[in-house]
Amino acid sequence: MILDEKAPDPRLDNRPRPPEKTRSAANRRRVLSIAALLVVIAVTVLVTFYVRSCQEKQGPALDTPGNVAYHMAQSLKDNDFAAFQTLLTEEARLKIDATEFGALQKLNTDKALYGTYALVRLENGRLLMVYMTPPDQNGHYKIQDVKIVPSDMNELFNHAK
Repeated sequence: MILDEKAPDPRLDNRPRPPEKTRSAANRRRVLSIAALLVVIAVTVLVTFYVRSCQEKQGPALDTPGNVAYHMAQSLKDNDFAAFQTLLTEEARLKIDATEFGALQKLNTDKALYGTYALVRLENGRLLMVYMTPPDQNGHYKIQDVKIVPSDMNELFNHAK
């Protein structure tokens, strides 16, 4: 028998070999750790989608006049007097009761446009109605239009004293 000098003789390899059971147990642990990692990733993705969907259902926050107006119109559409009342001041809750809410509901439509206005009362008693643009990316508003409120309409805005 001629031995190839390049190939080692397997009979001379004295290194200890792990038993087959040890190798299969290590493989099982590796597979289980990969499966656990995949489960963690899947749960993370599902929780993220759930949280985002809950945030979308809440609608906009009450942090701008337009968002408050949106919630008001939505409460009228949903016939939700309790939600409507949460948007009112204590003084307004005393003035606007369920009957008034019903009257507002009759005026409501499926679609609405929302604008931001500021009422400016000058020292001489005259009123200016200032129409603002929506906020830009920096959160700044700009004046889009200014109207002088006719003197006979001042009574409509007597709460702006």
